[in-house]
Amino acid sequence: MDNIKKSNIPDFLCDEKFRFILLAEKSKLPLEDAWQSKNYYDYKDEKLLRHLESGGNYGVLSNFGSLRILDIDDIEVGKKLQDELNTLTVKTCGNAFHFYFISDYDDNHKFKEGELRSTNAYVVGPNCYAIDKKKGHEGYYSIINNKSIRELKKDDMSKLLVRFLKDKAKTKEGEQVDVGREFIDNNILPKLDENTKDLILTKAEKGERSEIDQRVITFLLLNGFGKYIKSIFKIYPVGEKYREHSDGEAYIKYCISKGREYTGVYQDEIIDLEKEINALNASVLRNKLDEFLNKIAQIKSPLIQEFLVNKVAFKITIKSTSLLNKLKKIIKEMRSVRQFITVGDLLDKDFPAPQYWIHPIIPKNSMIFVGGRPDSFKSLFMLFMAIQSQISKKVLGEFEVNQKPKILYYDLENGEKMQYWRIKYLISGQDINEQDKKDLRTNFHIQFNFDKMDIEKEVELAKKYDIIIMDSYRRFLEGAEDKSEIVNEFYDSFLKKLREMEKTIIIIHHFRKQKLEEMSPEEIMDSLRGSGDIGAQPDIIYGLFKVNESIGFDGKVRFDVSVIKSKSRDIYPVQSFAFSVLRDDELKQTLLKFREYGKILKPKERRQNRIIELLKEKGTLSKKEILDVLRRELTSSEGAVDKDLQEMIDETKIIQPKHGSYSLPTVIDIEKKQDEKEQKWFG
Repeated sequence: MDNIKKSNIPDFLCDEKFRFILLAEKSKLPLEDAWQSKNYYDYKDEKLLRHLESGGNYGVLSNFGSLRILDIDDIEVGKKLQDELNTLTVKTCGNAFHFYFISDYDDNHKFKEGELRSTNAYVVGPNCYAIDKKKGHEGYYSIINNKSIRELKKDDMSKLLVRFLKDKAKTKEGEQVDVGREFIDNNILPKLDENTKDLILTKAEKGERSEIDQRVITFLLLNGFGKYIKSIFKIYPVGEKYREHSDGEAYIKYCISKGREYTGVYQDEIIDLEKEINALNASVLRNKLDEFLNKIAQIKSPLIQEFLVNKVAFKITIKSTSLLNKLKKIIKEMRSVRQFITVGDLLDKDFPAPQYWIHPIIPKNSMIFVGGRPDSFKSLFMLFMAIQSQISKKVLGEFEVNQKPKILYYDLENGEKMQYWRIKYLISGQDINEQDKKDLRTNFHIQFNFDKMDIEKEVELAKKYDIIIMDSYRRFLEGAEDKSEIVNEFYDSFLKKLREMEKTIIIIHHFRKQKLEEMSPEEIMDSLRGSGDIGAQPDIIYGLFKVNESIGFDGKVRFDVSVIKSKSRDIYPVQSFAFSVLRDDELKQTLLKFREYGKILKPKERRQNRIIELLKEKGTLSKKEILDVLRRELTSSEGAVDKDLQEMIDETKIIQPKHGSYSLPTVIDIEKKQDEKEQKWFG
């Protein structure tokens, strides 16, 4: 007990259930990062005691042991509450009041006279000496009512707060939303305390900017305005460093992540999970207990885990200790190391060869991304593939349909009118019998909406189908596609469940606006728009791009499409291929025809490759001999061939041993050409 007295922690807070954090000497700020997730201590912890004995301050965490702190800034209001509340009370260095309670009320609130800190927050501990430079306060956090900590039930706490609250500002954070100054002035600033408002509106000294930015972000998160942080930093003086930074987006992203760590509001699914728990009645929640404990086990912060477990325990009237023990077992099982397997055991297993809906380009039980720039024919191609799978033995006359799949096509990009004309063009001119028409009606359905708020409903709908096509990827996400947490949440909640049901998923996605036709397959995969996690999810990625587009004298549009395999797991024997497209607006037809395997080459590339092949075969050829072959095989003009020959000579791809004849260069020829270049450069 002597050590405890030295620590200055009052007796009423010396309880096994409570937790404390380290604050810097004479400061209100945490000394350690991650103070909500791991760097907190019980009152007997040697590290805490040594820190206090050396002159450091300490903070008292809310939430642990159901501890709640009512922080009242208004002196007159605080004085009136002293006798009424009759609980451990501390006067702060700024003459505000901290009233300590034990309560199952678990919302944070900010109001004109102060705030209630229920979860993911702390106050400076009693008997600490602190200096608040910003407010101009300095002094001790003195105990003015040394009473045992009073317990208040949720209803009683609600009644106490009625006098302060006009609306509940719960701790929430969503996606960043772009709003203007008028919205912020009218809807956000009036609801903030004067200190936070001053920090936002006052230009900081250069050395203080990062600290002030972090404080503002923390306050905004705790007040439920997390989604407007970037807008505030764009407009107000507080955002000076963000606006001047060489990489402002990275800077604010880092600051918000640190703010989330401090406040505990850093995992979007926590908010959704809390809403789900609140919405269910006790009997339903009890029936789904294992499901919810598994969800809670996925959360990284032990503090948040305990908070949610306490919420569940209270609702279903079960001891929180038993639920926490059950949660620990679940987490332990999740972290358990998988047993190794010998090569012999592995070879004894019988894994079937991949099966296909369309061989070999659409495997069963696979996830495929089809990407391209805008107007690269990717949506029309997948629509065509879906139609062909119901009416043809071979798609594009090349790829075999093994079995007619049931297809659900989610179209969030185009709408009914656009799809009507696309399908009309694609079907016109096809040899379709009555059975084909019946199969199209029965097996191929288009859905023009997707309920992001009820993913389970969409999973149930998708259960009925073999192939689910999604157009386009970003429209299915509850947030930005460049955020890994958004991408992974959608994968876990929807795509993973379809994969577990052995569905084939085809997702149409946009590539960054780059010249894909000049890239390698690996570079094409890297050009997928959004988070890097996107490219890791599919088994196969196809990149599409159009070449050789022209409009003939007959008004028909012709072009070729290369389908480049930029990723494929080894078990799938997929290769790149190309097809030709003819669109006839007079007949309202779009006809597709397989062209070749491999990447489509530009006419110049074809000519030059053929010249090299001819010279490899014959050794030396005249211009006339080369021209005769290229005219016959590629319908090349003499002018085009002349340009090719000169360009290939300039690049030392070929040489002229004598006027009018051509051959491939030797090493000596290449070195000679290099010497000529160096002499030209350096004299």
